[in-house]
Amino acid sequence: MTPLNSAIARPLVPWFIRLRFSPNAITGLSVLFGFLSGGFLAFGTPAAAMVGAACFLLSNVLDECDGQVARKTNRSSSLGALLDTLADSLVHAAFFFGLGVGMSRQFPQGPWFFLGAAAAGGSVLSCAMDVGGITPWQPPKPTDKSPEGFLAGLIEWLRIDFSMVVVISAVVRQMGWILWSGALGVFLFWIPSTVLIAARGRVKGRSLNRHLEAPTPRHFEAPKVPRNLA
Repeated sequence: MTPLNSAIARPLVPWFIRLRFSPNAITGLSVLFGFLSGGFLAFGTPAAAMVGAACFLLSNVLDECDGQVARKTNRSSSLGALLDTLADSLVHAAFFFGLGVGMSRQFPQGPWFFLGAAAAGGSVLSCAMDVGGITPWQPPKPTDKSPEGFLAGLIEWLRIDFSMVVVISAVVRQMGWILWSGALGVFLFWIPSTVLIAARGRVKGRSLNRHLEAPTPRHFEAPKVPRNLA
C-alpha cells in the first residue's frame, strides 16, 4: 500500500538530483509552500482554499522528496532528520492556523479560530515532545506479518496522504471537519500523554527515593598493628 504522495514524489526525485538540490533545500521548499498554504487559507474564500490546499499538497510531496533524495545520494543525517521533523510541525501548524482564520472569516459566530489555534499549538507541542524524546507511545513498525503492523502501515498511509483528503475537502467545500478532527485529536493525545508522563515521573521519583533511602554498607577498617620499637 504505497501512499499517493510517495508515488507522486518518486518521478521528481531524479530531477532534484540532477539539479543538485540538497535534501535540506527541498525541506526548505516544503516549509515555504506550507506557509503559502496557511496564507491562502486565511483569506477564507473558496478559491483561496483551493490554492491553499494545492500548496499544502505540494508541501507534502516535497516532504517525501527530501527523504528519498537523502537516501539515494547517501546524505542522510541526524540534522536532516531533525529539520524534517521541525518542518513537518511548522507546515501543519501554519495549515491549521490559516484554516482557522479563514473559517472564522466565513463564519464569524463559530469556534473556528480557537479550533485552528488548538490544532496548530498541538502540532508544535507534539514536535517538541518528539524532539525531546518524551513521546509516551511509539507505534509498531509497519510490517505485513502482524495485525498491529498492518494497522501501523494504514495509519502511516493516512498520515502521508492527509493532503489528498484536504484537497478533496476543498473541492467539495467541507473544510470545517478538518479543524474539528485536528483540535479533538490534540485533546485525545495530550490528556493521556500528560497522565503517562506524570506517572513515569512518579515511578522514577519513587525509585530514586528508594535508592537514596537504602542503607549504605559500612566499611570496616582493619585494625592497625603496632610497630615493634627497636
